[in-house]
Amino acid sequence: MNNKGLSSYEIIAIVFGVFVFIFLSFLVIFQQDWLDSIFYGSSPTEVEIKEPLPFPDEPEKDDSSLISLAVFSDIDREGEAYVILETQFDYSVSGLELFLRKDDSLEIGDFVCVEPFECIFFETTPNEFSLTAVVPVESIEPASTKELLVGSFSYTGFGNLYLTTDSDSFVSDVDEPEYNILDLQEYEFFLK
Repeated sequence: MNNKGLSSYEIIAIVFGVFVFIFLSFLVIFQQDWLDSIFYGSSPTEVEIKEPLPFPDEPEKDDSSLISLAVFSDIDREGEAYVILETQFDYSVSGLELFLRKDDSLEIGDFVCVEPFECIFFETTPNEFSLTAVVPVESIEPASTKELLVGSFSYTGFGNLYLTTDSDSFVSDVDEPEYNILDLQEYEFFLK
């Protein structure tokens, strides 16, 4: 065996080889994606997946498209009044629930629905007048008029019916049956 010392060139070559080995090791460990792109081509572009926006509680609708409620007494027939839905747009109304507060001095009698509405429930208490009516599926059509007559009722005495913003009153249409198209504002209907 030759115990001859290494020349300076051989020592430089060995040190250089060690540095290249360490450099390539770090490159493989920390830059693997970059090396893969060199040998295997560019990786597919990652698409950022955005979280879907949560559904709003209610579908957005133009306030001008909401149905308003009208209750008025018949000037020709004493003791008779009408419930009417008024709108500027066509709707296919499928049903309604009305909960109106009333004055104690106003006594409400029978409520009679008119086609296409059919009365399901009607009740009057000293403080409230409530009504539930539906339109049979085969009778649902886009409203051809801007005033939908729900029905008429008899009453005695005089006083006000009130629709308040916290009322559970509801009017539904076929397109979005879970959306209340009744404009819940403060209304006061005087019956005399």
